[in-house]
Amino acid sequence: MKIRGQAVITEKNQAAFLEWLKGRERADATVEKYARDLRAFAAWLGRDEITAKNAARYKHQIMETLKAASVNAAIAALNAFFAFIRLDIRLKPLKIQTQTFRPGENELTRAEYERLLSAARAGGDKRMNLILQTICSTGIRVSELCHITAEAARAGQAGKGFAVVAEEVRSLAIKSAKSAADSAEIIGKNIALANTGRKVSAEVAESLNKITDQFDNLTRLIDEIHAASEEQTSGVKQINAAMSQIEASTQSNAAASSKSAASAATLKELIGELDKIYRDIDFMVNGE
Repeated sequence: MKIRGQAVITEKNQAAFLEWLKGRERADATVEKYARDLRAFAAWLGRDEITAKNAARYKHQIMETLKAASVNAAIAALNAFFAFIRLDIRLKPLKIQTQTFRPGENELTRAEYERLLSAARAGGDKRMNLILQTICSTGIRVSELCHITAEAARAGQAGKGFAVVAEEVRSLAIKSAKSAADSAEIIGKNIALANTGRKVSAEVAESLNKITDQFDNLTRLIDEIHAASEEQTSGVKQINAAMSQIEASTQSNAAASSKSAASAATLKELIGELDKIYRDIDFMVNGE
């Protein structure tokens, strides 16, 4: 229940404001932050009433010492309190240029992400594995994990903030299931290919063994042919030597034949002369 018309900060309306925040299912850290910012404003304000001028002065003062994000957080706490006590005062937050990407040193690299998932799987922590995938896929804060439940998504206004995250988680679960099915199919195909590969490898090994045996037989046959060629070469050399001897003998016989023919001609000539001498002697002896 909201408190109307009070333009001062009291312990009572502070406590009521914090209970109101808890009733709206704000995170404990948010409630504590709002309480600190409200106490700081109350200490600065003292016994003065809450006015638009005082609120603006306080805003400019904290702008001198706090960063823009912290100033806006304090403004959010004060505006929530002003709305709670029904004061028509609203402080404008500072304009901050949105940083599209986190600084490089704060980014989780893909290798680091995969290493975290591998560690979770290796440790058998399926829940941690899914949490890591959810955080890295949706960009939610770790402090919000406890609120990401089916009940929170169905809790009306309080659960609207997490409905989108729940939908993202559901979508991620569907994608993960599909990826798991695809992975199982791929693994099955790889196993089948591996079995086929082993069978083909065995056949190739058998063929290689046969080729090796045939190569050994061919090598042995080549060695035998080489040995026969050497024997044939040796035989040819012997035949050539014999032919040389025969040729030499033939030439020697031819020379001897020539000499014999010359001797026969000389002998015939001598016989003719002896026959003439014999006829002359016979004529002288016999007178005929």
